[in-house]
Amino acid sequence: MTERGAKVEIIDMYDLGDLNGRLSFLLAVLNLSTLFRPVVDLIQPLDIPEYGTIERVNGVQIAFAEDCVVKTYPQSMPSDNIIRNLWDLHRRMQRHSVPNVVVLKNTNMKKKHVKLAPIGLLSPPENTQQLLMALRDILKALVALHAINLMHRDLRWENVLKYPEEGDKWFLIDFDEG
Repeated sequence: MTERGAKVEIIDMYDLGDLNGRLSFLLAVLNLSTLFRPVVDLIQPLDIPEYGTIERVNGVQIAFAEDCVVKTYPQSMPSDNIIRNLWDLHRRMQRHSVPNVVVLKNTNMKKKHVKLAPIGLLSPPENTQQLLMALRDILKALVALHAINLMHRDLRWENVLKYPEEGDKWFLIDFDEG
């Protein structure tokens, strides 16, 4: 038993200190690897590209960190204006308690990036119940946005994310054009 209660069975021991032991271990791993390929197709993705980076067509880089998303703008974009507008937009949304929207955590004009949270799941609704819950949450956000004369301007499923670990709760992202 391991410290977490998992049952362990030792089948063989390998002495990695000598060449024969290392070669035997390598052959055992190679033999096991043939079993992994069919299993890979059965594993569901987490939908969170942890610690990875996505580059959009316009050159914006989106990096996924442990607790936030870092969005970096290229030199070719008017990033100072975009970041200032985002800061103002998010400040207004926070002041008016707009629900179900991504939160601006930090801005950095020198590095031309913003930090946003939470990291959501890019997972479209899978059934009617989830669709209704997503529509409910997004409509609440849109009603609150429109009440303070703000618009999203890029409303599509790619900009609707599911809160991680909160059941059927959804939120809006990507207010760059708002």
